Amino acid sequence: MRQQDKLSRSIVVPERGAALLAKNDWAILSQETAFWDLCRNKVIAVDVTQQGHHKLSGSCYTGEATLGPIRLILAEKFPGATNALLDALHPGKRKVVDAAGPGKHDYDALRALVLRFTASVRTYLSGLRKIRYIDEFLTGTIAGGRLDVRGTLKLRINGKGHKLAFRRSGITSNLPYNLCIYAALKQVERLAIKAEIPTSQVAMARALRAPLADCERTTSLHTPDQIKKLARQQSQDNASSRPELAVPIALASSILDATPDEINENSGVTVRSSWFVNLENLFEASLRNCIRRQLHGSFRVTAPKQRPDLFKPDLGRYRANPDVVVKNELGACAMIADAKYKDIDGWPAASDVHELLAHAAGYHSPLAVIFYPSDAEFRSKAFGTSVTNCAVLSIGVRFSHFEHDVARGLMLAGILADISLHGV
Repeated sequence: MRQQDKLSRSIVVPERGAALLAKNDWAILSQETAFWDLCRNKVIAVDVTQQGHHKLSGSCYTGEATLGPIRLILAEKFPGATNALLDALHPGKRKVVDAAGPGKHDYDALRALVLRFTASVRTYLSGLRKIRYIDEFLTGTIAGGRLDVRGTLKLRINGKGHKLAFRRSGITSNLPYNLCIYAALKQVERLAIKAEIPTSQVAMARALRAPLADCERTTSLHTPDQIKKLARQQSQDNASSRPELAVPIALASSILDATPDEINENSGVTVRSSWFVNLENLFEASLRNCIRRQLHGSFRVTAPKQRPDLFKPDLGRYRANPDVVVKNELGACAMIADAKYKDIDGWPAASDVHELLAHAAGYHSPLAVIFYPSDAEFRSKAFGTSVTNCAVLSIGVRFSHFEHDVARGLMLAGILADISLHGV
């Protein structure tokens, strides 16, 4: 019997929303170790209402998990948000069906994640592959490199006169970045059946592993958790790199986090499958990539580097940390931006504005912008100039018009001259 045939029901928890649990459902979930893992990792939260009912609260994650006979679905608040952000992260001509929303709960979003990942890896391997040079010490009956006289003498002393010692220079792809890419390509095949990934994409993932084959041994020496942690670190380290390097590792990290766990039980093998996408992190990365694309050639757009301290003398504790830093050709900061993946009705919260102004002061930026998702229409508010001499705006962008709305916001901020010049 297939795993989905054993499911008794689905529980849908809206993103940043809540759902009440029936007593029977709570009795099942409370016995599932994986459920408490999700709570501990802040993917979902559980509370008790005044009436004594248990309530599940969603966060910035969207995805699905199979917990015993229950299918837990964390649904997007904005249908199509995941696909729109992935498209902004790595734009392509191919259109993707709407992601899982309140009326449709499947693996479209995960499939879109895989399709974009394989495309980005193909671009990376076409001429940007990271390598390092190595000097190998080898032995054999025929020298396949530079003869090592001392090593050959040792072989003869040990009674191996038929062998020669030699050194050979070469290149290897066995680097932390490539290791994460290789591991994610392997996981595509594990996700293929559940997410109904086309066989052509599975074959593509297998072919893309070939140039990184020397990562196989190192990959086998790491646990899945170690690889996931390494991928997250590599994603952070390369966030400010060119898109051809930043995008593949960011998607690889998401692929690895979306991998189902296989659990052996006495009654046989069952698959407790789960996948989750952190839309808060994805919103930030997609916004940065979109701004970089819009301002290409005029400004340098990065994640924060060498974050300035907010106090003098330097305390080493409180540093400016905006999500996006835009610098002009002279290296001076022209704009900083924060991505707030939250509901903003009207004016942003005072704490968000105070944080933005602190970031702007640290970078001596004359312009600061808050970007946030808007469900129905493009929104903009000009706050004026702060006492720190910084112009502040808030921009609400629609996922259905993400690229266009970001460009329009940059134009209103005065940093993008003509929206029509950028093909949006």
